Amino acid sequence: MRTGVNPLHPEHALWQCALRPFFIGALALALAVMAVWLLVLGVGLPLATAAHPRWHGLALLLGMGTAAVAGFLLTAVPEFTLSPEFPEPLMRRAFAFWLPGALLPWLPLPQAEAAAALAQCLFLAWLSRQVLPRLWQQDGRPHLELLAGLLGLQAALLGLAQALWRAQPAGPWLDALLLAFAALTVLAASRISMRIVNRALDARRAAGLPVPDDPYLARPPRRRLALTLLAALATLGVLPTPLPRVQGWLALASAAAMAALMTDWHVGRALLRRWPLALYAVYVSLALGCALFGLGLLGLGGAWISAGRHLIAVGGFGLAIFMVMAIAGRTHVGVALDERPWLPAAVLLLLGAAAARVVAALDGSWLALLAAALAWLLAFGWMAAYSLPLWWRCRADGQRGCQEPLDGEEGEH
Repeated sequence: MRTGVNPLHPEHALWQCALRPFFIGALALALAVMAVWLLVLGVGLPLATAAHPRWHGLALLLGMGTAAVAGFLLTAVPEFTLSPEFPEPLMRRAFAFWLPGALLPWLPLPQAEAAAALAQCLFLAWLSRQVLPRLWQQDGRPHLELLAGLLGLQAALLGLAQALWRAQPAGPWLDALLLAFAALTVLAASRISMRIVNRALDARRAAGLPVPDDPYLARPPRRRLALTLLAALATLGVLPTPLPRVQGWLALASAAAMAALMTDWHVGRALLRRWPLALYAVYVSLALGCALFGLGLLGLGGAWISAGRHLIAVGGFGLAIFMVMAIAGRTHVGVALDERPWLPAAVLLLLGAAAARVVAALDGSWLALLAAALAWLLAFGWMAAYSLPLWWRCRADGQRGCQEPLDGEEGEH
């Protein structure tokens, strides 16, 4: 199996599992977008494409966000549906389909952002076509809601593309896109959490420590209530006639539903282990972000809306991507979860970045903005240092694909 200098070779390890190329792409954009945005703001880097205030958010959502979604779904759907892995040629086609939409926001061309949004909408439509048969054919269709999340993303991208093309206000559609990503975050985390939290419970049980009798379950009714409210909030925001007070109350209802969803996680001391606690922090960030967003709409002003928006984006969606990389990005290349201290430190950095961005939105502090960007860069830089070699080279256990290691046979840390 080749890991040589030519990643385009079909036998290169890069194409052995879908998360490898897409997580590398997501990491590259997480670092590049924030570095360029920091330089534009801090030293006035004369880069015309990055001068608009919405550029960094748009570039991150269209690039990093869609890459994370594609890498997760193309890896997880075969596992969830007990079906064969997607073939490697399809992974290469998928990455080639994703790449133009990720790069277009960087080009100083008229309507480049609109073209990027449309390109990623078409990419996600193609991705939906790949996963639909597997989600539909499974008994009971327990994971079909993932497709609903994808359709929500496509609707938001299509609306954003037409708004940008017609030079109409794009802010409401960007908010709808962010809320669609937040919904997909809940969908993904609910599945990952059942393994992570129950693993923590099993560890305490094996040590003879007290734990609840029942296993942890991510209950669908509470999740679907939160998802319905997020969808209503996004839809109301893009209506021709704004209804900010109604939208504000919907945002607060979404925060309350997210808080209710978090009660499933209250399993005692097992929650305080690094993996469950970091995923729990994603839900806390989403709930608080929705609350700040709602308070801003109800009269506290645009600074509070911006604070909520960035808390959802950084502490919610950004931290969720980081944790999926830390969990699925290791187990699906045959490597044990990383128990070294850098990982909780990086999680704290991302939470600090979210908090600093809230402060920057509320009081206009340039130092807080600088601290948020630097914390983000350091956290994802750490992830790159520890994960890129694993995603670039062949598996140490000799397997090919996304199979998880057998119990007791995990590879290097």
